[in-house]
Amino acid sequence: MLVALSLPAFALTLDHTPLKVGQPATLTVTGATPGAVVGVVYSLAGEGAGPCPPQLGGQCLGVLSPTLYGTTVANAQGRATFQIVVPAAAPLVDVALQAAQVGAAPAVSPALTSPLLGTWVGNAYLDVDVSRSELRHLWSFDGVLTVDSRAVDTTLELPDLEVLGALDLSYGVVDDVRLPALVSLGWLHARTALYRAPSMRITLDSLPEIGSTDPSALDVRDGDIEIHAPLLTRIGTEFRLDEFNAPTATVVLDLPILDRVGSLMLLNLNGVPALDTLTTIDGQLSLGSLRDPGALDAFPALETVGTNGLGTAISITGSAFTSIDRIGTDTLLVGSGAGQQAFDIRFNPALTSINALPLTTTVPARFGIVSSNAALPTCVAEAVRARTDTFGDCRLNLADACSGAQPNSYDCL
Repeated sequence: MLVALSLPAFALTLDHTPLKVGQPATLTVTGATPGAVVGVVYSLAGEGAGPCPPQLGGQCLGVLSPTLYGTTVANAQGRATFQIVVPAAAPLVDVALQAAQVGAAPAVSPALTSPLLGTWVGNAYLDVDVSRSELRHLWSFDGVLTVDSRAVDTTLELPDLEVLGALDLSYGVVDDVRLPALVSLGWLHARTALYRAPSMRITLDSLPEIGSTDPSALDVRDGDIEIHAPLLTRIGTEFRLDEFNAPTATVVLDLPILDRVGSLMLLNLNGVPALDTLTTIDGQLSLGSLRDPGALDAFPALETVGTNGLGTAISITGSAFTSIDRIGTDTLLVGSGAGQQAFDIRFNPALTSINALPLTTTVPARFGIVSSNAALPTCVAEAVRARTDTFGDCRLNLADACSGAQPNSYDCL
């Protein structure tokens, strides 16, 4: 004879905002009977077979040694809300919570275990100054968290961390970084193949901006890299990707709404990653030693570059491109004033044509270099200078009818 076992169907659900010590939090119970009395219990002893109070009509609690926080009455939608303040002296441990409804239709919610969260002041090395367990009980870490060769786990997952001064992964000992609640980050540096992790995946589900507390806000180098930040709109200072020590590495960027960066340095890559929503680069755009043998057609939404007036606005050097077809929109604004260098296009041995920077480009920066590109006809270099109304060196390109035509110090010889 088969007996059908009836497992409890949880009508009640319990949820809460982060439980930060010394700060308010909200506990929300849904699915209650309108007008019923609802209570919440907590326990520092954890989940397990708890008591079976007579008010629950034979049902039992799922937390050990529970303490009643309080009771309230469910509203017309069956919702009960508790506004609490987590005691400032509470230990940074896990707390088990459960809701219960008493009366004519007693019910309990599933037990829920959550960390009590605190803050960390100052810098620390993972697994040396601060353990993973301690990090799991933090919502704010205001210094530099360094993960170095003494760390032992390849995954760094901190589901409740919201604020992080900086994350230094320079020794590449983790390959999976998950910070789903992070909303404030000063900078992030990572190295991969030189040390223990040949690849790295960084997931920042909630981060809107990487700040400007370091000259390089996001600096990732030397290995296969994936960066997933679906809400990231701004990188305050330099965004740098460099695969100098990993010539076969791949880069995957999932930055679907990235709009602005302080500067962009793409070096030694096997192509230009798609950054199709980027509209503003305040400082320099540098494409150096890129190994892509095709045409450069990138940054279709870019409207301004180099307008902070510092250094060269666009630098394309030592790369394998055969042509430069597009850099930004047709109305791209390049630089901020006559004393600035607008572009530096040099030492690209396979380059034969430049169609980017059309007549509609606005170039307040008046100085431009198109030089030492062995396969680029000098007339093409002259045409770039003419349509951008810039002057500068265009020597040592492929000799043609334009070579030596301009009798000045920047003669196209």
